[in-house]
Amino acid sequence: VVYDAKTNDDLTRQILTQIIFEEESRGEALLPVQFLRQLIGFYGGQMQGVLPSYLEMSLANFGRQQEQFASQMGRAFGTGAGATLMEDAARANMAMFERAMQMFPAFTYPRAEPTPAASDDKAEPARPPEAPHALDEMRRQMDEMRRQIEKLAGGKSK
Repeated sequence: VVYDAKTNDDLTRQILTQIIFEEESRGEALLPVQFLRQLIGFYGGQMQGVLPSYLEMSLANFGRQQEQFASQMGRAFGTGAGATLMEDAARANMAMFERAMQMFPAFTYPRAEPTPAASDDKAEPARPPEAPHALDEMRRQMDEMRRQIEKLAGGKSK
């Protein structure tokens, strides 16, 4: 917590935001540009009040999964269990995200079908025509991340 010495105003948010800005400016960025665009898009919208608690919950869950992963890797080092644990964590994150989004009618959408890489060569169903939506882009990014995790998991287990 940071307070202004003269006015006693709480400066914590501004200081933490500045630290993130400085870290992002140093080179390898943590926050993807598309995420930042979407985050900015939530300012002033109906979801602005809900998003902070959702992000806190998501990061807390991610932290717990990372700790669990590190603990299990420590116990099972060298057994090849790491890829399975990472896949399980990714699936749990996606399921939690879908449940959270279904709580808000503005964000309801049909559940994504398995990607061609993970299915038995089933063609991806055609999407109904709709205007581009931030959630669609997030789903696309999650699907891409899932494919990358599956590819990495498949490469390590061979």
